[in-house]
Amino acid sequence: MNNNEPINYGRYYWYVRVTKDIAENEEQYVQADEAQVKDGVLLFLQNRDEGAKINMAFAPGTWLTAFVTSYKTQES
Repeated sequence: MNNNEPINYGRYYWYVRVTKDIAENEEQYVQADEAQVKDGVLLFLQNRDEGAKINMAFAPGTWLTAFVTSYKTQES
């Protein structure tokens, strides 16, 4: 991969509503294959051949809601 190629962190783009102490505009966008909540922690995962890798995590009390905003299609 050369430095001009985008890095693929997952198939979906996710919107996350967060508290002001995380982002002034209270929004974050994350690219990941899936999202999970474990003990109040919002986890975004990338599925790889060697297993799932955490791309991003939000601690309990720092996020309010999350949902998929778009599906990234694979280029041929």
